[in-house]
Amino acid sequence: MSKVYYSKSEDRIKFVDLIIKEFKKELKGRIFIKPNIVSYEKYPTTTNLKLFEALIKALNSYELAVGDASAVDCVGFSVNKSEIKKICDKYSIPMFNLYNNMKIIESRSGFKLKVAQEPLNYDTIISLPILKVHGHCQMTGALKNAFGYLSKGERIKCHTKIKDINRTIAELNTFFKPTLTIMDGIETLLKTNEIRHGGKQYHLGILCASSDPVALDIYGLSILKNVEKKLRNKSPKDIKYIKLAIDLNVGNEDFELIEIC
Repeated sequence: MSKVYYSKSEDRIKFVDLIIKEFKKELKGRIFIKPNIVSYEKYPTTTNLKLFEALIKALNSYELAVGDASAVDCVGFSVNKSEIKKICDKYSIPMFNLYNNMKIIESRSGFKLKVAQEPLNYDTIISLPILKVHGHCQMTGALKNAFGYLSKGERIKCHTKIKDINRTIAELNTFFKPTLTIMDGIETLLKTNEIRHGGKQYHLGILCASSDPVALDIYGLSILKNVEKKLRNKSPKDIKYIKLAIDLNVGNEDFELIEIC
């Protein structure tokens, strides 16, 4: 059974330190950190800077790299213009714009995707999503953070329904398997995942983490459904990409919930 750790404390530094201690044996070799830098907007659209820097400090004995790629409709912005890039520079950590090195991969079921290669060169992936409502996928969190590995062309195909966005998310998680996901839900966005597209900020007051992105998203749904009307009566399998990820054995429906901090 998977484990989902959570805290209702808003002390991100303490939570990150406790989680890294909990997962110390699983964190091996060179570590790639995948934040969510979808656009120029600040948290809660993008990964919280305090949480990100706390993680960098907690992992100071490891060789680290960071990377993401911004949304295709965010013209004139790239991850190299983000505040997270400034933190990476402060600690001399390389940061990659994932659009710069892409390759086509194929899943066991024959589903082809053009994706970033850099994260696959690392021993461990740590993912840093924000728990939010999403216009296309109903919600976004642990599994959806893998969308940042896609090429621009693949993203456009998903958003224009040439390609199934939900299956794409599920299949991505069979290739990019985070050892640890730390999901920030202290603040969220209701209605959709960015303020520029109509997202409304709302205080949730939760931090959570797991090695299992399916379990983490199921827990996240149980929280969001209390504050977002369109999710109120939804079960995990009503979120298509969660159901597909379960079918692909990405993670477990059943999990133990453990409070820390």
